[in-house]
Amino acid sequence: DLGPNHVSLYDLEISEGTRMHDWLEQGRISEMDMDKRAELYEAAQKKLADEGFMHYEISNWSKPGFESRHNLGYWRMQDYLGIGLGAHGYIDGVRIANQSVLPDYLQAIADWDVKKKFPAADDVHRLSEREKMQEYLFLGLRDLIFGVSNQRFNVLFGLEMVEAFGKQLQKLNSLGLITNEEIDGEDRVKLSQKGILLANQVFMEFVD
Repeated sequence: DLGPNHVSLYDLEISEGTRMHDWLEQGRISEMDMDKRAELYEAAQKKLADEGFMHYEISNWSKPGFESRHNLGYWRMQDYLGIGLGAHGYIDGVRIANQSVLPDYLQAIADWDVKKKFPAADDVHRLSEREKMQEYLFLGLRDLIFGVSNQRFNVLFGLEMVEAFGKQLQKLNSLGLITNEEIDGEDRVKLSQKGILLANQVFMEFVD
């Protein structure tokens, strides 16, 4: 019994170029159907809950007080630095992707100009206001405890969530994929149990 305080659980994806992908192509193994995957995911949810774990993010469970601040920072759109080969960062509404090929990365560092804000960057993208609103929804909904706050959305963007995404929210509500709750005096939208299982379908509603 290792007695962990945190568990991360991910669905296995078989990537091209791997030994398992070769086995799949050869018919030696087969991919699990979506119903079976959902069944196993829900079994894991129940087992971890019985063991005192809190399901705080789609792929993460923890004992109270042991949530990953690193993960939550992503979902709450907090700034973070990406340092090193292929690293990604987010600073002041700008997403940065560093060079992912080692010689290119080393050359970029060698050519470092102090006037260049992101010396190893291969791609720098400043999010539009619309993109920030979209990310607030589809990243924030991964937070299963608090979801997304309408009040914070209003502070950040000067709009109610329903003004920006009324059609999408109404559709997801009607499909039973999201719920509306008041938490700590704030109106919040969260994924339902069905929405957790179909999270990618929910997130795609907020991507143009």
